[in-house]
Amino acid sequence: MPQMANPSGATAPRPAPARALIPVLSALLAAMLLAGHLLTPRVQASADKGGNLAVSPAPVQRKVIVLGFDGADPKLCERWMDETDPATGKPYLEHLAALRTEGAFERMRTTFPAQTPVAWACAACGVNPGGTGIADFVGRDPKTMTPYLTLVGKEDRQVGLAPPWRWAAALVAGLLTIPAWLLLFGAWNRREGAPAPAKRRAAGVALGLLLGAGLGYALTAWIPATLPSAKNLRRGTTLWQAAGAYGARTVLLKFPLTFPAESEPGLRMLAGFGVPDVNRTVYSWTLFDPAAKEERHTETYGTVRPWKADAEGRWLSFVEGPVNPLYSESAEAERVRVEAAFYAGKLSLGGAEPQAVAPGEWSEFFRFSIAFSPLVKLRVMARAALVELNDGAPKVLVGPLQFDPEAPPPNVPLSTPPEYAGDLAREAGVYPTVGWDIATHPAKDGVLNDAAFVKDLRYAEARDGALFRHELARDDWDLLCAVFMATDRAGHILWKHLSKDHPLHDPAKAEAGIAELRASYRWMDGVVGKARARAKVLNAELLVLSDHGFAAFDQQVNLNSALRDAGLLKLKQESLPADAHQAVSGENFNRIDFAGTFAYAVGLGGIYLNVEGREASGVVKEAERDAIAARVIEVMKKIADPKTGKPVVRRVERNEDVYRGPLAGNLPDLLVCFEPGYRVSWATVVGGAPGPVLEPNRSDWSGDHCSVDPDEVPGIFFATRKLGGEGGRGDPALVDLAPTVLELLGLPVPPEAGWEGKALWPAAGP
Repeated sequence: MPQMANPSGATAPRPAPARALIPVLSALLAAMLLAGHLLTPRVQASADKGGNLAVSPAPVQRKVIVLGFDGADPKLCERWMDETDPATGKPYLEHLAALRTEGAFERMRTTFPAQTPVAWACAACGVNPGGTGIADFVGRDPKTMTPYLTLVGKEDRQVGLAPPWRWAAALVAGLLTIPAWLLLFGAWNRREGAPAPAKRRAAGVALGLLLGAGLGYALTAWIPATLPSAKNLRRGTTLWQAAGAYGARTVLLKFPLTFPAESEPGLRMLAGFGVPDVNRTVYSWTLFDPAAKEERHTETYGTVRPWKADAEGRWLSFVEGPVNPLYSESAEAERVRVEAAFYAGKLSLGGAEPQAVAPGEWSEFFRFSIAFSPLVKLRVMARAALVELNDGAPKVLVGPLQFDPEAPPPNVPLSTPPEYAGDLAREAGVYPTVGWDIATHPAKDGVLNDAAFVKDLRYAEARDGALFRHELARDDWDLLCAVFMATDRAGHILWKHLSKDHPLHDPAKAEAGIAELRASYRWMDGVVGKARARAKVLNAELLVLSDHGFAAFDQQVNLNSALRDAGLLKLKQESLPADAHQAVSGENFNRIDFAGTFAYAVGLGGIYLNVEGREASGVVKEAERDAIAARVIEVMKKIADPKTGKPVVRRVERNEDVYRGPLAGNLPDLLVCFEPGYRVSWATVVGGAPGPVLEPNRSDWSGDHCSVDPDEVPGIFFATRKLGGEGGRGDPALVDLAPTVLELLGLPVPPEAGWEGKALWPAAGP
């Protein structure tokens, strides 16, 4: 701070009391700097280094663009590449059709099972799930018998002080202030012209000590002892790790399972699918319903909450926010409440500026802060929809509370480098940060109709497209890889219009619904068109792929109910409904009598044997494993649809037949592969065993792929180069992506990477 000058031009000396405050201010500054250091994120490197790759820097021969479209189905691509748009006279998917003619198009072999986290992990690391450790959306801890999401691991990181260290820090802070108080008393004495009595000086110093200790305690109390942090559960050497080792510059936009954002040489990364919302869930949402009689939870982490207008006509309620980290050490963890309001036709959230929203429409992002203490605040954002407005009574949906990309907390590394997320928001526009960024969950639970769902879908498409165009326009990269989720989300909700056997199929609405699904594929085609044009300018290679395709989800199958009926699973008490809130706690596992259970299902198609010495209450001896597995397979193959009499399970694969690698033993013992039209039930996902084995799927979540036979749901693969013959081999698989991209960059595959996939164009050359 500049010093004041006196009229003579000389610098005026500081008053003695001001000089005495310097030690106090210095101590406080040191405390703040220490807190800043403690709160600085430790950006995670790739999930498994496997030792440094023994490679030397090498020049990149050409740029490569990789576009991933989650869930893009080859059957629909073929259909709309061959069909002509009457308005233009061109194929609906004209850019993909051109790429098919100029280069290559084949169906991409997916993984066992065909699930998003499984598939993209294998694509990134060039190995099967036995090497990545990811074989389902949901895993289970055999020692505690609790389920967990494999998208991101959770752990608490020490950042502040907890008792008794908090008291010790307060005492130290108080002692550090004693010299300052002595100087202050000395200055006071000189001002009065006489020394103060010894007792008064002692009392003053004691009071100062108490004040300093109180201030020190307050500062430490305002910083949480621990903060929730994330860890990547994916293992293996990634494509971007290998490229960075050679010195290649890589940009990754929303590649799945990249949270927390990894630090590698030459990498700019915006984390994608796997980034949690502020409440550390995949997608938690709240519906305020005037007609609701009581609060209830849904299968997809939704909360339906009643609300009423006050005397002034204001509708007020709250969205449940995160646990306050300052109180997380207490038995009664305190959750923040974010006020939601509707008044005079406007929505407001968290005290942010109200927005006028018409019925059936969505707001823009509300951006606001949550204060945990004077020192700890969290910037969040959320969008809301006015679902209905009946006689002045609003039904309002609030989507997940998300981290603001311009001010993420230090324990939530959204990007590498850390400022990259904010730079993108400022330069390309604010965008959703939660990994699951489209409202499939409230649509599945019947809260949103197709029209409202599609509006949210189009918003995500526009924002993701803007991010990609921003990076595509630059040329400071060698590898640009972007993954988009819209095609998958559209398939989940709109497939009922394609499947005449789905309980919600309405012939009168089918044409319009199919048109909306086609619109997402046309949006994909537009992204490909921009990438194709830019690739020609840069003389770059372009690859377009998806992780899996789609099939109908007309009937849901309760695998644990089938095991129960066969005497292979025993319940202590009836299973709970598939409420996501209780699912996280593992309550349905608690209702299984494992002492009388030989096999159990959890997740989207995996079955585990209750093995002695592995599971907490295992009963299956090693010598019995093959016999029990054979019995389970027999039970699965006997499940038949009562309407047709045909089996619903096409095959059951054993772990040892499909998985290889150091982590294979952690994965399901058996994988159930269904015929199209069937999928495991929502109850099975969380370990439940409700009454019937088969029941209709009456939700709008009408398309899926997760437990369908992978041969029925391959992905897509397009390339600017021809496949087959002398140009390169055909039959691409997801594990081939990493070595193929590295070879196209003109870089050899490091042997120590351990990739089992093979380059589609070995030694591609210039």
